[in-house]
Amino acid sequence: MKCPKCGINLLDHIDVCPFCKTPIPKDAPAEETNAKAETSAETVVGQNTGRFSAIDTSKDSYDFDLQYTLTFRDSGEIKQAIADMDAGINRDLSKRKTDSDKKKSDEPRYTMEEMQEAALRAQERRERRKSGKKSVSHIERRKRNAMRAARPAKDYSADVSEERTQKSHRGLLIGAGVLVIVVALIVGIVNVCSYFTHKDPEYPTVYTKGNKLYSYYGGKELEVSSNFITIEYDASSDTDKSESKSSSSTSNKTTVSDPKIVEKTPLKEKELIKMSEDGTSMFFFENVNMNTRTGSLVYYKSGKKKSRVELAQNVYYDIVTDSNCSSVLFIKNADKDGAHGELCCWSVDKKEAITVDNDITAGNFKLSQDSLSATYIKNFNPSVHTGDLFYVSFAENAEPTKRVDEKVAFVFGTTPKSKIYFYAKNYDTKTGTYDLYIQSDVEGPKSIAEKGLLAPVISKKVESAYVFSNYSNKLQTLSCVDLSTGMNTKLSEEVTKIIKLRNDDGAVIYSKIYEEDKADYYYVSAKSPNPQKVASAINTKAVEDGIALFDASNDFSKIAYVGGYDSVNMRGALYTMAIINDYSGSEIRISDDAYCCDVSADGAVVRFASGYNAENNTVNLVSYSNSNTLALADEVGVGAFTFDKIGEYAIYAKDIDQTASVGKINSVNKKAKIKNLDEDVSAYGLKKDGMVLLLKKTGEGDAQTTSLCKAKLKGGKVKEFADNVTKVLFY
Repeated sequence: MKCPKCGINLLDHIDVCPFCKTPIPKDAPAEETNAKAETSAETVVGQNTGRFSAIDTSKDSYDFDLQYTLTFRDSGEIKQAIADMDAGINRDLSKRKTDSDKKKSDEPRYTMEEMQEAALRAQERRERRKSGKKSVSHIERRKRNAMRAARPAKDYSADVSEERTQKSHRGLLIGAGVLVIVVALIVGIVNVCSYFTHKDPEYPTVYTKGNKLYSYYGGKELEVSSNFITIEYDASSDTDKSESKSSSSTSNKTTVSDPKIVEKTPLKEKELIKMSEDGTSMFFFENVNMNTRTGSLVYYKSGKKKSRVELAQNVYYDIVTDSNCSSVLFIKNADKDGAHGELCCWSVDKKEAITVDNDITAGNFKLSQDSLSATYIKNFNPSVHTGDLFYVSFAENAEPTKRVDEKVAFVFGTTPKSKIYFYAKNYDTKTGTYDLYIQSDVEGPKSIAEKGLLAPVISKKVESAYVFSNYSNKLQTLSCVDLSTGMNTKLSEEVTKIIKLRNDDGAVIYSKIYEEDKADYYYVSAKSPNPQKVASAINTKAVEDGIALFDASNDFSKIAYVGGYDSVNMRGALYTMAIINDYSGSEIRISDDAYCCDVSADGAVVRFASGYNAENNTVNLVSYSNSNTLALADEVGVGAFTFDKIGEYAIYAKDIDQTASVGKINSVNKKAKIKNLDEDVSAYGLKKDGMVLLLKKTGEGDAQTTSLCKAKLKGGKVKEFADNVTKVLFY
């Protein structure tokens, strides 16, 4: 039977054409038709395959073929949907058939005959299900599918198809080649950028050879001064120094040791050099008289010999520079105590020293953070430790130097924007306490704290400062002053001193001494003034001796400390703690035998020394990360090991020959892989750029020479770059 409209072949019992929806006239009696409908309805109720019906959502239908067809009725794809489904070909075979036919894109996917065959097969399956007959077995279906797949493909212009195939293959090859090149370029660029981004910049090595000063930078050794020290320190000058001390404020007997007043000690060579944070430039002294602490002040750009500029002669060693060493404040022609000198300023931009004022004492001047202004004390009276405060601007067309306050004891510096400067008034020489004042070029003096002992900690990132007040019985109040809003937030009332500042300056860790040599450490945030104890029973005497009993990551996310340290047995209990969202977690006890501890900058790795051996004077190095403890190295010389900041390596000396003062230098990474860097080394140092310096002595007596070498943390060949080295001052 055929459809009267579209002419497609239909089975005899079909009432409506599945393609054009034309009713098919029937000669059969109505009773028979109704009986068939009732039988079909009973069958539907009796079988439930669990498939969802897209037509009637109230029930499930087994006749998924029909539901699928009617669902796509309005999409214009009914013929293709029926053909895809009823052809009985699975997805893989359909792909093979499509690939093998190579039909043109504008031709129909199936012919009318194929569509008719698919429709007839679908009707036959429905009839078999309705009559209860078993459908075709899966074996027979696989055979039919295989026969259909094996039919020869129709020829649709074989030449054109072959040409398209060749072009497609050539395109694929060219595209693949281009893709490989692009990927290689991207990977190369990423690697190069990553290398330069993460590689630490080179830091100069400054050392002496006899009385000559050298700098090694960029693979070159340059002599920067031919006469570093002119007159060596004479111990007999201590008598003169004690006499001059009687005329100063320190001659008064005080009940406390004022940390703001620096007691004079013999001058060291390292104090004669000021290096920028990145090492690209420095100020240094030459022709130095170590007794009067004066010499010629010189500016030098690392690696550039012609950049050397002598600023002035007879300059007192106590100079003030900015972080980049591009500007400097200094006094010249002062007396042996650094008083009554001429205050001068020099900058790289102006390239000449200008006189600011006269009769100035060392330590009584500060450069602003932007280097465009300064505050200093004039007419200083050492008996009462006060003088007049002056403000000077170095900006273009600036106002003349002006006197801004009187009876000022100390100047502390400025905020990052350099608009506000800090200084001390009402200084008590007996207790060392003072009142903290602030002032700006647009606002007059204002007191923000009273009776503080320690100097304020001024932020270098935000307009704020941590200030002290109400000093009593070795404790004082700590507050945070936000100068952008004017808020003064009290953080704690029982503070000894600030131990560490968080990298964003938004929180601090401070100590509170409760016994003569014991202190607890607390964490407090400027935004959440709720102190939380993060370390207990820290031996302050051991800390003063240089033993690291406490450390924290840069962001304070990880804390490590050695509590209950026994100075006789050199050990204590090691604890770690996490701080998340300004809240400290629970302590985790890592070891009962810790000599010291270290936390990497990101807090991922905690390293410590343990197992102190008094007879051999050695310890063992251990790493703790991800709740796992790993032994790194054993029998390491006490005081002869260094942890890097990123937590990757540790440098240490072992097998130390006490007679010859030499030892073996090794590096060990976080996976406990040890590399021997060199042997018979007198001293070593881990540079800021990740290289390792090795000082080696060869020969004996007058024939002994000292060479300076460098090595990589990963080991390898050791390279000597300087000989006859006397002292290494900066690296």
